[in-house]
Amino acid sequence: MDEVKKEAKTYVEYLADKELEEEESLPSVESKEVSTGGRFIRSLAHFWTYNKWKIIVGLISVVVIGCFIFYFVQNNKKRCFTVALVNSQIDGDFDKVIGGFDSRVKEKGHYDSTFETTVIDRYMHYLRDVETPTYDESLTASMQRLSHEIMSDMIDVLIVNTRCADEYNNSGAVKPLDEILTKEELESLSEEDLYYRDGKAIGIRIDRFKDKTDTLVFREGDDYILIVSNFSSRKELCREFVLYMIGD
Repeated sequence: MDEVKKEAKTYVEYLADKELEEEESLPSVESKEVSTGGRFIRSLAHFWTYNKWKIIVGLISVVVIGCFIFYFVQNNKKRCFTVALVNSQIDGDFDKVIGGFDSRVKEKGHYDSTFETTVIDRYMHYLRDVETPTYDESLTASMQRLSHEIMSDMIDVLIVNTRCADEYNNSGAVKPLDEILTKEELESLSEEDLYYRDGKAIGIRIDRFKDKTDTLVFREGDDYILIVSNFSSRKELCREFVLYMIGD
């Protein structure tokens, strides 16, 4: 009897040992604590996987809209008065000339101390001696920008080469001087001072006020004149500027 019990006990122990070995051989299913950082990273990765294209398209849209708003604000912000230089570049001495005009306007009480004239010299145009212009992307873009800003009432007066003046006069963008100056003021200028088209004076040659423009850098190949934009809503300021430049 004791031998039977002994064998039975041995067999039970064998089964128990075998079961323990099998359990140890199985992969552990014991739950492991996951850190907050680990859960956040897994959630972020999951979100990115299923929404990455929405995020990319959204970011591109924000950048495009932001660039458009910046361009619009920069090019359409309110300006007190704007002088455009075509085929010429400004220097520090011309800033002093413009400063003198601003002081004149403020002294007359037309505007308060915040009045300031803007001068832009980024525009280019073909010269008169270029009979058959070849296509120039940068030049074409500059001319299109100038046309847009003139028609949008963003430019008041221009110092331009005569070819540019002729083209804008043909399209009705140049205001004749008899609509700016009185008859007496216009008659005080000599024939040599004025630039005519279709029997009307549309500009004043810069030689008339060379003391104010002799430091500007002009491109050789054409004459330059002062014209007034027909789209400018600041007629009185245009008149003041013309009078200031000719010394009246």
